[in-house]
Amino acid sequence: MNNKPVIKNREFAEIQITAEQLIREARDNQTPTYKRPKMTIHDEEELQAYRLTKRKEFEQGVTKERQNPKRWTRYAFWEEEQGEYVRARSIFERALEQDYTNADTWMKYVDFELRINQVNKARNILERATNLLPMVYKLWFKYVRLEETVENFDHCKEVFEKWMTFKPGEYPWLAYIKFEIRIGEIKIAKELFEQANQQIHCEELYKEWVEFEKRFGTIESTRELFYKMAKDIEICQNSYYQMFAEFELSQGEIERARQIYLFGIDNIKEENKKILLNKYVKFEKINGEMKDIDNAIWKKRRFEYEQKIQENPLDYDTWYDYIQMEMNEIESEEKTKILYERITNQIPQEIIKEKWTRYIEFWVLYARYEEKLQHYENVFDIFSKTIKIIPHKYFTFKKVWRAYANYARRRKNIPLVRKIYGAAIGWCHKDDIFKDYIEFETENGEQERIHKIQAKWNEFKLQKIKQEQLNNE
Repeated sequence: MNNKPVIKNREFAEIQITAEQLIREARDNQTPTYKRPKMTIHDEEELQAYRLTKRKEFEQGVTKERQNPKRWTRYAFWEEEQGEYVRARSIFERALEQDYTNADTWMKYVDFELRINQVNKARNILERATNLLPMVYKLWFKYVRLEETVENFDHCKEVFEKWMTFKPGEYPWLAYIKFEIRIGEIKIAKELFEQANQQIHCEELYKEWVEFEKRFGTIESTRELFYKMAKDIEICQNSYYQMFAEFELSQGEIERARQIYLFGIDNIKEENKKILLNKYVKFEKINGEMKDIDNAIWKKRRFEYEQKIQENPLDYDTWYDYIQMEMNEIESEEKTKILYERITNQIPQEIIKEKWTRYIEFWVLYARYEEKLQHYENVFDIFSKTIKIIPHKYFTFKKVWRAYANYARRRKNIPLVRKIYGAAIGWCHKDDIFKDYIEFETENGEQERIHKIQAKWNEFKLQKIKQEQLNNE
């Protein structure tokens, strides 16, 4: 029995219900939430009764959750609204007795005193807070901002000096320096940079120092600062070279800027090199000639190729593009040789001919490149290494044998040519090998050798036919 529902009418309903209507109906049908009735206070007696009730509620809350700072601050703010400043201050003190390590409670306590214009009390609270929590920066920042706001500069300096005794990081030092600059104490600000540099070494401090010297110092003092930064290797790994080059460029020293970029690219860590290369390419496109632009782009491409090779040393496509760039565009003989040596050391791990084919091509290309440079002895060494590295028991490469033999023929080394062809016939029974061997002996008029080669060829042909017949059966 089929119990599936049957849809009698598949037409659209005349009245469509939208999602907006559904949401509106759901909101209208909600049960109303409870709202506390408004209280109207008519006289002092009712006011005191209301305050007593609220205080009981707050006291019960802080009794249940003594370690919850929000309970205490809400209680204190309510007392502040009632104008009961002494009570509010008492509640803050009780809160700090429960947990004096909560910096937010100290900050709200200070804000409370400042709202009622009690600057001395706020100063005393900050003094206590910084003594108890000397490593909480926002308390110190609040303290010095207060003193600077009321223009009590001498005491502000004392607070900064006290803060520096705890050996903070770079941001407190920079705040101290900027304060001295704001009040016109340029000489003291420079001395503070020196003091800060003795305690901490960071990029942010050096950046601000450089901007300070550009603004208040001389060209030579700024340049000396860059030389000083160069002694700190860690700092020089990030934006140092870019900052130095941009400074020299702003002074019209284009060649100085170029040398800084080039030195940085050669000495910076690999993980930071990409950003510097992009800046260098942009620099050359604006200030350099076509040759300089090409060199910058090649440096960037070389870095990208190196990154890809590090990720996958057997990425032969990248190796090929890399070598072609060095060989054809840059024409760097030494770098091209190094690349060929590196790729030929990347031997495939699996004995699969498809993976070895592309690898062996680099050996042949390497040999042709050395021949082009007329390094003839190197070519013989390359071919000899290639023959030794091929796993002939599993497969061999006709292309290598023919290239080796043809090179020996060009060098007119007849004994070596015969030795190569003999080994090739032993390992690689290809028709092209026999044809080349016969052609070579024909050029030399060695009819007896030709007959022997032909007989050997026929023998292999016969073996091949028999093997095919066996396979067909």
